[in-house]
Amino acid sequence: MKTKFTLLASLVVFFFGVNAQQLSNPGFETWTDPKNPDGWVTFASLVGQPIGLVTKDTADKVQGSASVKIKTDSIQAGPQGKILLPEVVSLGTGQYAPPAINFNPVFFPFRPDTLFFAYKYVATADTAFLSIVAKNGATSLINGGLPLPVAAQWNLIFIPITGNYANASSPDSMLLQFTSSIGNGKAGSTLNVDAIRFGYVNLPSFIEDIRNDIKVSVFPNPSNNVVNIEMSEAVSNATVMVYDMNGRVMTHEFMTGNAHQLSVNNWATGLYTYVVLSGDKAVSKGRLSVSQ
Repeated sequence: MKTKFTLLASLVVFFFGVNAQQLSNPGFETWTDPKNPDGWVTFASLVGQPIGLVTKDTADKVQGSASVKIKTDSIQAGPQGKILLPEVVSLGTGQYAPPAINFNPVFFPFRPDTLFFAYKYVATADTAFLSIVAKNGATSLINGGLPLPVAAQWNLIFIPITGNYANASSPDSMLLQFTSSIGNGKAGSTLNVDAIRFGYVNLPSFIEDIRNDIKVSVFPNPSNNVVNIEMSEAVSNATVMVYDMNGRVMTHEFMTGNAHQLSVNNWATGLYTYVVLSGDKAVSKGRLSVSQ
């Protein structure tokens, strides 16, 4: 089944940054402590109790060996009995000083313009949440959040980051959090997150990473309805991204096997650039034409 997220007109071209400008453990691959992925904290890791609401999911992921699974459920909370707790996975560190929990940001001196991640959310009458805050000292440069509705299939998300980068200022810290429910939530709501990346307009494009051993056919070209993309062999974690000549991302879609079909019947006449990706590495890049 094809999962598709069509992007808003204000989005910019997404370029994968070099490792130095990305987060630590962005795919939740490494877990020295089973209560939290390395580089991230949870309620369980801060209180030092195996609550079990955040787990490493090696069966359901987008790329790499794992995703993080975050759950809302009832837990035993001392003499007062059970409480319903939405769990959180927060970038950085934190402290627990009963009854307060404080989350600390990480050092991050870069200026991303786009946030990319994949999520899947199984819930009934509930909503998960993403929040992102970046500061320079006490000055807030990025401060936003995004509700994450139910998604039975993995969704690829691009979020434009409108940073207050006045006077060429850059952040010195960042706090990024994923929460399984807004408010108290519903028991059993489960959020999976994977493949977090930042985009930087001024970084080199995918073209440096193109693989020459895989042949890609794009037809019909031009088209006014559908465009078929066929590769000489299947690659792991394959997606295709298309953007127009002004840098506006049109779509980013999962591929199954070595073939995929793009619907372009509502796109304007013109040239577009496509990139076939295997995880965050480019397999092929080229042009396609739409003629309505």
